[in-house]
Amino acid sequence: MDVRVDELFQQRESKLLEWVFSDRNCLKSSDACRQMREGFARRLLLMQASRRVISQVLSPSRRRKLSLDECADLNVHLNSFYAQLASAMDNLASVLQYEFAIAGFVGDEDAKIRERCDLFDPDFQRGLSRAFPRLFSSLGRRMLWAMELREYRDPRRQRLPLYVVPGLVDEDGTAALSDFKSELTAAMRSCDFEAYREKLRQVQQVGSYLPLLATAGPDAIQLRPLPDQLYQDEDEFLGTAESIFSALGVSNREDR
Repeated sequence: MDVRVDELFQQRESKLLEWVFSDRNCLKSSDACRQMREGFARRLLLMQASRRVISQVLSPSRRRKLSLDECADLNVHLNSFYAQLASAMDNLASVLQYEFAIAGFVGDEDAKIRERCDLFDPDFQRGLSRAFPRLFSSLGRRMLWAMELREYRDPRRQRLPLYVVPGLVDEDGTAALSDFKSELTAAMRSCDFEAYREKLRQVQQVGSYLPLLATAGPDAIQLRPLPDQLYQDEDEFLGTAESIFSALGVSNREDR
């Protein structure tokens, strides 16, 4: 992961957090304020924490494949990162609904808001087109990204978790793994746990390092370079949030 890119993301995130907790945040609805501060802002901080762990594990200088423990830690934070990202966008939709009744109904029925407040839902988009034309146009440019995110990288909607493969194995490695499998089975059957752990350590050393993200979509499993995908999704997410914050600032000046 690129340290310079991480720093740029942190700068953009800091500006968003500064707005949330500053006097420029002139939201009138207490429910909207709660969604912004206790929802969006907290999720953004959780995303930062997960991204730090992911960046540390996937250092640009790394050459060895992931160990089982590293792979497990990485996947925990990867799934958390994407779950918080998707939920943070729902928080922003709820902010707009509580403050401006974008979805076409008035009230604070939490169940209805959770069901119908989606930035990229057609009904919500129609409400945005009337209330915030510029924001509607900005989000429209991100529609394809949002749909792909929902299909492939939103852990809340997937039966299978997002997964970073620990490494790739060539033909020689495949043969070696086959041998190790029989040896692992023999060690387990004889209750020789020391031999089992040693063979397991050797298994972890087979293969080469390549950080690929495996996602299960409606038709097939996709494999994509994790750093590139995470950077793209973070950039699109922050762009979405920045456009909404800009619209909220304009609305407070009564000039949308």
